[in-house]
Amino acid sequence: MTHKLYYDDAYLKEFEANVIKTTSDYIVLDQTAFYPEGGGQPGDTGIWLAPKCMTLKKLMGRFVITSRSR
Repeated sequence: MTHKLYYDDAYLKEFEANVIKTTSDYIVLDQTAFYPEGGGQPGDTGIWLAPKCMTLKKLMGRFVITSRSR
């Protein structure tokens, strides 16, 4: 389960996380400061320093970073 850092500090601007899983479509982290989109609420966006800008979504109970084109 991804630890939700945004509940600990809503103003957190940087964080480190471990990659739990990757596919060609998404990356799963062990923790995140990004708030996911859902229920009409827009999610946070940010810069993933490795490949490119991504968005955060909830997938099967986990928070995942996906390519904006998907």
